[in-house]
Amino acid sequence: MSLIIGTAGHIDHGKTALIKELNGFEGDNLEEEKKRGITIDLSFSNLSKNDENIAFIDVPGHENLIKTMISGAYGFDACLFVVAANDGLMPQSLEHLEILNLLGVKSVIVALTKCDLVDEATINLRKKEIRDEISKFKNLQILEIFAVSIKDKVSIDELRNYLFTLRAKKRDEEGVFRYYIDRVFSLKGIGNVVTGTVIEGSVSKNDKLFNYDAGKEVLVRSVQSHDKFVDSAGVSSRVALNLTGIELSELKKGQLLSKKGFFRGFREVDAVVTAKNLIHSQSVTFCVGAKNVPAKVLILSQKDDSYFVSFKFQSDMFLKFDEAFVLISDARVIGGGRVLNPVLEPLKKAGKILFLASLLKHDFVEAFSILKEAHKNGFGIISSYQRFGLNHEEAVAVAKKVSSVFVDEKALNIYDLSAVERIKSAIKFMIEKNEFAVFSAQSISLK
Repeated sequence: MSLIIGTAGHIDHGKTALIKELNGFEGDNLEEEKKRGITIDLSFSNLSKNDENIAFIDVPGHENLIKTMISGAYGFDACLFVVAANDGLMPQSLEHLEILNLLGVKSVIVALTKCDLVDEATINLRKKEIRDEISKFKNLQILEIFAVSIKDKVSIDELRNYLFTLRAKKRDEEGVFRYYIDRVFSLKGIGNVVTGTVIEGSVSKNDKLFNYDAGKEVLVRSVQSHDKFVDSAGVSSRVALNLTGIELSELKKGQLLSKKGFFRGFREVDAVVTAKNLIHSQSVTFCVGAKNVPAKVLILSQKDDSYFVSFKFQSDMFLKFDEAFVLISDARVIGGGRVLNPVLEPLKKAGKILFLASLLKHDFVEAFSILKEAHKNGFGIISSYQRFGLNHEEAVAVAKKVSSVFVDEKALNIYDLSAVERIKSAIKFMIEKNEFAVFSAQSISLK
């Protein structure tokens, strides 16, 4: 079993100290972190028991480091939400809950820390406050609340044993490998190393991958997961990859590694957003995986706090259908959502809203029907993995359920049957111009 548990909570509520008691790892190892007594960057550690392994991602609780927290939370299977019993819920506690809710990290284990500093009545009050607050978020579920103290070994042991009963959230093990780089460094005698969380699929030693942001193919010389060299690693694993074929200066935090040919970059995507008071043409920071980039919001429609929007970026983004993101403005979280249409689709506004509504419902038959009407000369489903989260076989099966279409399974194209009449008209026109015209499959196909 492999599981990723991340921390969340207000600064100085004891996240890093709790991880140290659980597995002996000292997270604040940067000189500045030790000097200031706070976690500044993500730190990674693990805890093993027989064949079971828990990877911990300790994120900063400081309000000025919210982008770093988001990049860590993107890979959580579950969250160890830390609240100091003497303080209770604080502003950063609430913002972290909002991020977890937006990213779909549903499973929350609450660690009520510093319980040695308060009485039983205060502990019970804190538990009620936390339950009441988390109940406001529709995507969050409290699994358990543990009252702990790093001075009480029994409470720590109880929490540690419980964590080993958890299981990773459902991810696509059979999908295409996807991985956002969150750290880059070089080791003497080894070379360039990147770390990240496996979001989908798996990676193996000697695999060829593609760095989409750098536009370069790379070779995986070795794979390390949870401090051990392995032949391969799958979803819900923290993984370090030794890469060749690219210079250290070309590797950056936030870059996407995947298999070549599955993604195309676009500077405009469409999405559903949950936010309060989103403004048309507003400039925001778009955070996905370990990447955060400037974006402009173009509102297509609004119903209460839910919006269909188009995002415009300054450079290509290699996003996937149903991918979660968080929006920041003026250094604070203002909302987030899911990517619906990760490619530039030239639909008119009314048609695009209908298209996005069908994608939001995962009604791909309806979505394909809308595309069929918009593309009278056919549209391709070769990029169905990026566009709809479907492999080619699944996309063809959906296409066959659409009425009045011809599905070219070999070329992975879908045509409205009205195209047949247009082909006939084109042939008739050619014959009228030259009754001795010779036709080839290629000439007709071009028509």
